[in-house]
Amino acid sequence: MSGQSTERWATAANKIREHLEKVLDEPGTMSVEELASSWRAIAEVEKAESDVARAREVDRFEKLKFWVPIIASLISTMALVATVIFQVYQFRENTRLSKEAEEDTQWRETLNRVKVTQGPEGAFGIMMLKTFFDSSRYGRQSREVGTRVLGHMGDEDTFDLLFEAIMDHTDWSNSKDVAVVSKLLVDGYSAIGEDIDRAQKEREELEKQSSTSPAASHGLENIDREIQRLTGIRDIAVNEIKKVSEAFVKLLKDPEQRSHAKGHVIDLTGLQFYDANLSRIDFRNVNLVGVTFNNCDVTDADFDGLNEGRFTNSSWNSTAWWRIKRVSPDLLDYLQTNWAFNGKGDDYQGAAATAAEYAAALTRLKGDLSPTRGH
Repeated sequence: MSGQSTERWATAANKIREHLEKVLDEPGTMSVEELASSWRAIAEVEKAESDVARAREVDRFEKLKFWVPIIASLISTMALVATVIFQVYQFRENTRLSKEAEEDTQWRETLNRVKVTQGPEGAFGIMMLKTFFDSSRYGRQSREVGTRVLGHMGDEDTFDLLFEAIMDHTDWSNSKDVAVVSKLLVDGYSAIGEDIDRAQKEREELEKQSSTSPAASHGLENIDREIQRLTGIRDIAVNEIKKVSEAFVKLLKDPEQRSHAKGHVIDLTGLQFYDANLSRIDFRNVNLVGVTFNNCDVTDADFDGLNEGRFTNSSWNSTAWWRIKRVSPDLLDYLQTNWAFNGKGDDYQGAAATAAEYAAALTRLKGDLSPTRGH
């Protein structure tokens, strides 16, 4: 029953009471029957009012009875869902922690394995290291370890296995550490060359004594084996240096890679280009500090815009640099001063170099210089 009905009953009862009170104040105006009838009407109004109030209570109770199970069921369902979500989260977190702990253990074992750089054991260590290249936790560390290992790799097959995997994860943003591999290999090549020179000198001394000393003859056999072993290691180093060189030539000639490097300096510090075809490559945004061009073809390559800080200590062994397309004034001065054509019959890639060609090339390069280029 609505609140408006209740208000109407209350108003009617009040009016009756007011009328009765007025009648009682004026005796004789109403008979006993009329008075009783009036009081009965008041009683009925009050009962009706009580029934309405009770009906409203019952209605609220019924509504409460209806919603309580639904709300209780909803709360129970939500609690169950929350419990399931928490358990799923806890399971995933435990799984993640378990995987990380397992990965930590595998990483430590891998570091122990990669200390060996030759033979089946070395190959196994490299295979383990490769599995970490895509790791979110050890990806960068595994790459650093890999490049350092490559710089001292004495097994060419194992080198190929690791180097290919590293280059698959290399672009111009992280190429500098691979250039370091080339420098480490060159340093190793030089050290091995020194060992061979010492062994050769020792052999010469033993050879002088071999005619009179059986011990010297036996020593010659040992030193010859050592020279052969060292020569084999040096040959492997040369092959590895060439492979690093070829990989960087491929990157420099890749249009997609060069577009990604646009506006940024490509850092090749310490890299050795070995017997490389670098013709028509744009080196204008390349850092050539400590870079070696060893018997390279640089025909029509562009070296414009390079100030002195971009080519310090670069080497141009047996490389006809004057065949380049353009050059900065600073670099041209450096090349003329330190790597001029000497006419001693050096073996260059391409056509044989002549003094006439060199002179004409210098005239062309100087004529192409602008006052501001390279500064």
